[in-house]
Amino acid sequence: MYRPEYCVVYEDSIDECAKVPHPDPNWMACALQGGILPPVTSYWELKKDEAKPDFVRHTRGPELLHNMKPIGPMTEEEAIEYLIMKDVPESVWREWDKGNQPKMVICK
Repeated sequence: MYRPEYCVVYEDSIDECAKVPHPDPNWMACALQGGILPPVTSYWELKKDEAKPDFVRHTRGPELLHNMKPIGPMTEEEAIEYLIMKDVPESVWREWDKGNQPKMVICK
């Protein structure tokens, strides 16, 4: 188990409260160890599948999550970036600094 030093705060919609995802200590340990997590692009592909109008259930899970070569060890900062790209909506992290104020902040 590894308790991360960083925290991510983001706002997806101006009409909603800010969101603060906290990485699970076990997930962080896996990220720091390496050889366990699939590439983040696997999760992006699954999200694309979910967005299709005829989506019923995942059929490419084993192909994208279990059969992919796991990524190597990450630093804590890289693990937080991975988590952002995996769990925070793309519209937030791609354009976090566009607009009147930042949509996302990484803090200690």
